[in-house]
Amino acid sequence: AGPRRVRFRAGPVQSRHKGERPALDAPPAVDAAGALAGLRSLAPVAPVDVKPEPGEARRGRGWDAGEDAIVADGYREKLSVRAIAEKLEAAGFRRRAVSGISARARDLGFQSDKAASQWCEEEDEIITSAYAREVRIADIVTLLTEAGYHRGRMSVQMRAIALGITRDRVNYWTEPEKAIAVAGLEADKPYREILEDLRQAGYDRGVTSLQKFAQKNNFNRSREGWSAEQIARLHELYPTTPVRQIAVDLGKTEASVRTRACQLGLKQRTPWSDTERQLLLDAHGRGDTLVRAAALIGRPYPNVAGMAAKLQLDFRRPRVADPESGGGGRSKRCEPPATPPSPPPPGPNSAEPGR
Repeated sequence: AGPRRVRFRAGPVQSRHKGERPALDAPPAVDAAGALAGLRSLAPVAPVDVKPEPGEARRGRGWDAGEDAIVADGYREKLSVRAIAEKLEAAGFRRRAVSGISARARDLGFQSDKAASQWCEEEDEIITSAYAREVRIADIVTLLTEAGYHRGRMSVQMRAIALGITRDRVNYWTEPEKAIAVAGLEADKPYREILEDLRQAGYDRGVTSLQKFAQKNNFNRSREGWSAEQIARLHELYPTTPVRQIAVDLGKTEASVRTRACQLGLKQRTPWSDTERQLLLDAHGRGDTLVRAAALIGRPYPNVAGMAAKLQLDFRRPRVADPESGGGGRSKRCEPPATPPSPPPPGPNSAEPGR
């Protein structure tokens, strides 16, 4: 016979919750006068006033003097902020954020070349004068480039806002323009013919502007189908003609032309000629922007950017010839503020600030 099976019987449950409820002793009731008297009886505590050490920067408490020296040397050597962060970590200091290093550099009196590119009085005069004469923003950018400064469209707009000279720059349709456009739309003329009528009358409008005007005045041509003649014309023009010009010739939108060409399996891959390559090289040598180079060559911006990358042409830092120096160089900029002298190294007996 095998071992006997042992059975266990559970005993009664012992719980401290059973029995009489424990008595609760409530604190004595205190009125408002008694509570105020108790507070007044407490000894006053002097407030703790933590003041920064003399010479300590406004931000970034805990920066070591060695860290400050590395940051200062990095800015003098024109290093990137990330490179300075790596140098700090390689020197045995804790890793600092890029924003923290930039803030510390400003407290030490340093500023990067990008941030130091402030607007000069000459640039402000050019923008103010151009806005007063209602010059287009694209032409203002050209004026700044001719003066030796390189600014973008958005930069010019933001500077105009800062100078308080902005205005409504919408080119509203005049009554004579409306009459010419409505007459052409009612006569079912193609967009190119209506635009030509406007140009002969002294008005400059684009395809998009005319299309929006037609839609606003219930002349919606977006649902017009493609005729056999238009499709044949698209086959003829698409391989070698810009889409914008095709849209004007056929009286269609650019999106409609691209969609129809995709449905027909048409490709627009015009090889670059030697003349176009030379135009791109000349634009790079003059220091033109890539946008101006694309407009000069007459190709889309991505196409020109791809060819520039293939030819290893860097348009990110345009060069403008300085008449005073007599040669090419970097774009004209306002002089950055003078770099402050480096702080003296801490002495052996000087108290080292807490990290």
